Amino acid sequence: MICPERWRPTDRGIALERTREWHNESNHSLKDLKPEILLHLGRKDDALALARSEFQENHGEFTYVDLMRYAPRSEKSTWHERAMAVAAAASIGEFISLCVKAKEWGRLGESPLSVLTHLPSATY
Repeated sequence: MICPERWRPTDRGIALERTREWHNESNHSLKDLKPEILLHLGRKDDALALARSEFQENHGEFTYVDLMRYAPRSEKSTWHERAMAVAAAASIGEFISLCVKAKEWGRLGESPLSVLTHLPSATY
């Protein structure tokens, strides 16, 4: 098992990225490093937990791909349904983007009124 001291550079880099404006100098793959190491160490549940928390913060298609990547094969459909439920409560753009990525055409077409509930109400 890897000792906590080995995580310090990764954790420090992730923490610094949140507090500074680095523009194009930021390393976006830094967040991907920790779950990858956990996966290679056989700590699949920890890698999945990290991917899940990232998806909870950002319901985008890239975090969805990561979530599905770390989900166990036998539970992929369950994790997919959970992700789609979270995305349905997100913004309309994120929901449509995720439905397209997951090829969930039925969800987009099954209830146009549910999609309209994501739109901000207009005040005249």
